[in-house]
Amino acid sequence: RSILMATCKLLAMMAVALLMGGVMVTASAANVRWLQDSALSNMTEQDMEVLRKAARNVLDYGEDGESRRWENSETTAKGVVSALETLEVDGQFCRRLELFNEVKGASGRSLFLFCRQPDGTWRIPAQK
Repeated sequence: RSILMATCKLLAMMAVALLMGGVMVTASAANVRWLQDSALSNMTEQDMEVLRKAARNVLDYGEDGESRRWENSETTAKGVVSALETLEVDGQFCRRLELFNEVKGASGRSLFLFCRQPDGTWRIPAQK
């Protein structure tokens, strides 16, 4: 049961990372064991929504080097989303973000590359 919960949390985490993008993610139980005690595995849906809003704000409006803090006062989950660089990848406008999260005593740092789609959404580009 804990493996199933960890898998669900991983999928939810990827939804955050994809900012509502349409990329499919699969994971085996063995690949999610590391996630069980991570900051992201302890995030509530409300925490993730606050994080998504901060990430979208940085992607849309933040200058390179700027950060946005986020915090859910109800759960005390918090973090920082930072715009590291803006670049072009295969003709698309892209941004590299760093996310730092603290939840229930666990913390984690992740780097993601997002590219803006024609409809204005942001997605992680497909691996080549």
